[in-house]
Amino acid sequence: MKKKQCISFIIPAYIETDKDELNLIETIKKINSISESVIVISQNIKPKLEGLQLVNYHSKKRLGKWGALNVAKSFEMHNSVFIHDADNPFKGNSYSNISNASPFAFVKRDKIILQSLDALSKNSRKYIELFLNKYSFRDLGNSQDIQSGAMFLERDFFKSINFDEIGTYGGELYIYNLLRNKLKTINDIDMEVEHNNRREVSNYTIKSILHSLIKASLRPYEIEEIIKLALKDYSLYISNPQEFRTEIYHYLELHKFIDKGS
Repeated sequence: MKKKQCISFIIPAYIETDKDELNLIETIKKINSISESVIVISQNIKPKLEGLQLVNYHSKKRLGKWGALNVAKSFEMHNSVFIHDADNPFKGNSYSNISNASPFAFVKRDKIILQSLDALSKNSRKYIELFLNKYSFRDLGNSQDIQSGAMFLERDFFKSINFDEIGTYGGELYIYNLLRNKLKTINDIDMEVEHNNRREVSNYTIKSILHSLIKASLRPYEIEEIIKLALKDYSLYISNPQEFRTEIYHYLELHKFIDKGS
């Protein structure tokens, strides 16, 4: 029998459909293969989670991911804490990589599958996410998958985060910045993405994402700098550099984020 890890997994879960509940159950089953400490902060419809090893706090109101994590602070947990999404994002064989990791680390997906309501292509939101990573942290050689949605932290650091400062989008970037100010090294945990129809649907728009994170128009030379950094450091995820460049300029132009000067 495998020894269970002393890691507490925290799962914010907004449940609208039976499929959401099934994805949450599959997520918990995979986590239970390595840990018995699971805290689920469910919202909207209360999921049926009998027979699984977990603690469940339920709210009829939408708390959002970061509001749910704020609630989770009050629960007993191990010194190691893993923030995990509820949509069954990773293949089961990847969880051994968490067992062998240590805080502080971000999951690095083998592929990025994301959608938005205003996508030009199946890659649009992925491209915007990678562009915004480099917009936020313009350092060459950093290929960390900051917005994978999953991260491994120490309990005291997790409880010190002021989640009230985080808006509806960009929380991972906020936490990553806190860690950069604290640590010399932030580690990766390689995980394989599960094929999941839930990820084919999104209420996000690229317009709202851009307005959440970009606070001022960008000069053309800045855009070029960010694009070049993204193409170099995220070559794992960008197989068509010209499409990436074209879509970035399309969205920045469309939503008036290009400073063309006088």
